[in-house]
Amino acid sequence: MQPDPNSVDNSLMLGHVLRQAGLSRGSVADALGVSEDSVDNWCSGRSRITLEHLDKLIGLLQQRGCPSSVLSHLVTSKLREHGLADNSLSLLRPSQDEWECPYILACGNLDAELERNTRRGVVVSFTRLKALIDVLDLANQPFLPDAFVQRLVERRPPGVLLCYFPLDESHVTRCAELFNEFRIPAVFLYNRPSRAYPRQSTICFDDRAIGQAAAELLLARGHTRIGMLCFAGNPMQMARLEGYQSALQGKGISVDDALIAQVPSDRNVSTPISEYNAAYDHALERLLKDAGATGIICASSVLTVECVHRLRRMGVKWPGDVSLVSISSNTSFAQWMDPPIAMIALPAYEVGMHGGQMVRQLASAGSDATSATQSIVLGAKWLVSHNLENGSIGRPAGTTTRH
Repeated sequence: MQPDPNSVDNSLMLGHVLRQAGLSRGSVADALGVSEDSVDNWCSGRSRITLEHLDKLIGLLQQRGCPSSVLSHLVTSKLREHGLADNSLSLLRPSQDEWECPYILACGNLDAELERNTRRGVVVSFTRLKALIDVLDLANQPFLPDAFVQRLVERRPPGVLLCYFPLDESHVTRCAELFNEFRIPAVFLYNRPSRAYPRQSTICFDDRAIGQAAAELLLARGHTRIGMLCFAGNPMQMARLEGYQSALQGKGISVDDALIAQVPSDRNVSTPISEYNAAYDHALERLLKDAGATGIICASSVLTVECVHRLRRMGVKWPGDVSLVSISSNTSFAQWMDPPIAMIALPAYEVGMHGGQMVRQLASAGSDATSATQSIVLGAKWLVSHNLENGSIGRPAGTTTRH
């Protein structure tokens, strides 16, 4: 039987993940109670792993220290094979902390590794209290500001860190109004102040600087036909797109709309899987064959995985045929790609650290909390480039290095 291209996880090959985790196919077969032939078929794409066996395999990989980001993408790809929406975050959420603390970190709609790094930073901010944070899980639920804040009011916390992005501006405004009404100090992570309620404390990335830094990595290697793959309508990624355009214009390169590919967000569960996949296929065909991109920037780790999945299927190699740059907070993500992917790493840890400090300051200010509000934008100095040597950035195809 020939492998079904749609069932082969070319983005993070199951066999590659098992090798990285130090697991033989025989040991996996024994642990899951199946034949080694079954594991071979899963790895080759000749058959689909059942959801029951996938759950057991994820537990096995977690025990071997496989990064949450890798597990999340692996689960996502396998759920899609079964025609299911992405519920992987609920499977990979960190365990609840044993210590009690009235401060609440409200999490939802975040990449697993992004959330974990953010949470580590928050924990550092609360170390001197000798307590960690209570976690309120908002994933896979519709975000209704009134209902959400009511849940918090019932807990009567001295402060809240809202870790949910990107929120619609109307949601930010309504939440800010309710927090103020109930006098709950709150800090919005990964969101900017709303224009209607500008005095809400927030921390976010300078997404424009992020997009510019990613483009500059490729420009430095001689690329001028640089493509950008991003989620349509995502405000953070639209800002990264602006930074990409600014970098090109700074080098006197005209922005070509044919090199900008926007696809539907994977968070939109109403989008049929077939439509979602077709949009990615069309985007990569357009960038490589129609627009002649020699380098591609993927505006998130999810986009990177989807891009790599299709490049392998098309027989396109990196960095030989095309150079790749990923924007992600998952610093462990690139090493699990083969070859590794160059990355602009986002400072999720620092977001959590500053957020924890801010909410403590707001809680200490009491009735003066409104005057203590502030907004922080973490700019280019916080960005770190990873895996550039022997990675996914080369010179444009067809050019040679001058000596």
